[in-house]
Amino acid sequence: MINIGRWLVYWLWTILMFRISALYLVFSGEESWPQYWKHVRVWAWGSLKIFGIKLEVIGHEKGLNSASPTIFISNHRSWLDQIIIIYLLKRPMHVYSKRAYFKIPVLGWALKKTLTIPVDRDTSQRPSPVEMGVYRVRQEHDLLIFPEGTRGTGETLMRFKNGAFQIAKDGHAKVQAMHIIGAEYRLSKLKPLLSLSPGKVVVIFEDPVAEPNREAFFEKYAKAHEEAWLKFGPSCRIS
Repeated sequence: MINIGRWLVYWLWTILMFRISALYLVFSGEESWPQYWKHVRVWAWGSLKIFGIKLEVIGHEKGLNSASPTIFISNHRSWLDQIIIIYLLKRPMHVYSKRAYFKIPVLGWALKKTLTIPVDRDTSQRPSPVEMGVYRVRQEHDLLIFPEGTRGTGETLMRFKNGAFQIAKDGHAKVQAMHIIGAEYRLSKLKPLLSLSPGKVVVIFEDPVAEPNREAFFEKYAKAHEEAWLKFGPSCRIS
């Protein structure tokens, strides 16, 4: 469903929040990554309200209580996924984004302030995305990574790429999995750009695992994800 009204309010909210954040950081003298992240979380909360997203969260305390550094990973089928995770985790973290997005007005400024890690498709990028991730977890910072590498288009998971697991190994960090069920019904890359369907999204947190093997982790995750999809997918589809 094309919902121009909600999108208009969202963009007005986004511009307002970034301007307020910029002014606050300038006049308060507290221009720091954790301080700015608090503003980003308020933006995420408001965005979910505007879009009419109702969250059902299972195992939330596992995410809240996980000690840093932790690499949070999740399936990725909707542009809403990042907003949902930012709101739920209540802690600053580094995310990855295409370098091209850093050139977009307002968005680029926000990405720099949140110490987002730029990614090029060019494999010769130095330092590499993995090296930058290792540097951050060695600083006791958390990361958010979508190990499929891109947004999926269906219920089937794509095989996980190695980056998150290499960072966990080299940086001696834990990997904590999340399952997001139903976000693709709210906003999907398969639908028109302005298509939006308010409704329920289920988020499930698993226990953190120290320096896991990628293949074994994926097999366990895929099985748990299928079970979660069968249990919660139908109710998300009709909400």
